[in-house]
Amino acid sequence: MLKSPVFKIILELVMDLSKVFAKYTIPPRAEFGHRIASFGEKAEDYKRLTGSDLICPRKRGFIRISGIESKKFLQGQVTCDVQLADRFRVFRGAHCTPKGKIIFTFSGYCDEKQDIILETHPSVTNMAIESLEKYAPFFKISITDVSQEQQSFIMTGPKIAEVLTQRVKGSFPSKVSEKIMPPFYLNYIGKEIYALTFKFEDIPSGVSLLSQFRPIGEDLADLLLLRTGFAEVTEFTTDLFIPQMLNLDRMDFIDFKKGCYTGQEIIARAHYRGVIKRRIRHLLCALEHSPQAGDIITSSSGKTIGSIASVARSSPSNVELLAVMSDSVSEFSGLKINEETGVDGRELQLAY
Repeated sequence: MLKSPVFKIILELVMDLSKVFAKYTIPPRAEFGHRIASFGEKAEDYKRLTGSDLICPRKRGFIRISGIESKKFLQGQVTCDVQLADRFRVFRGAHCTPKGKIIFTFSGYCDEKQDIILETHPSVTNMAIESLEKYAPFFKISITDVSQEQQSFIMTGPKIAEVLTQRVKGSFPSKVSEKIMPPFYLNYIGKEIYALTFKFEDIPSGVSLLSQFRPIGEDLADLLLLRTGFAEVTEFTTDLFIPQMLNLDRMDFIDFKKGCYTGQEIIARAHYRGVIKRRIRHLLCALEHSPQAGDIITSSSGKTIGSIASVARSSPSNVELLAVMSDSVSEFSGLKINEETGVDGRELQLAY
């Protein structure tokens, strides 16, 4: 779709990070819409920075589902109750295979046109669209990749709730009937960590808020998100886990009272019969090289004991993992992870 000259000027302006983070050095060739690993911070800085007010512009995938039957269609495809969605509420869910394995996880909201926008990991955007389109022909809807129109930020800090409360207070209406749209959508991720999503052209209206925080790259943001206990599904973990293995039932991603959806029979059976033998565990491991999501964890005796769902480096010598493994596993010494052997790990408490 062609954009007006004014839109192109605005887009060029907001794609320049220096307009938002003028007080900080911007990495070469860094711009909104791309993954920025670091704003100069290194792993040895993470411990010092994690108590600060931080912001991370994240590369994300965005999918628009439009049409008069968009809610009806999505209701039959995802784990959450889409019928409750409106312009002032962010919902989270997952789309699964008929066998109950997660294809992608998402947060979603309705925009001013009542279209549904799903935000997901950028590596699974195309896969997500292809999967949804299999079920779309009998509905009056269209499914579109709008990743180039949206920008998400992770914001965190000891006073983040107070800061956002003051900023959001004037942006959200006291009554839905007032029909006043805020310039961004706010999603609570975990303790002292939120996600804000803007349309690119609305970013200038948020500069006064965004510029209050120190920018960080996605490497550190990945660590902060991992510590909430949420393992986002990526291209390496799609079709590997049922929702309960990632504890999505403990994070309001699943509505067990809604009607049928793809994979619902398997997911409901696991819930009501209590047969979840493997779930997320949070580990700290001494590793020289970072593994990737989807890698296998092997015990000292050579037995496969888990699969990595999420990973982030926390210091020059350590990484933190969210791994799906049995509750019966209690020994974390002498592990093999990726190509490293004799790895010693320690279990950390989940945030929920």
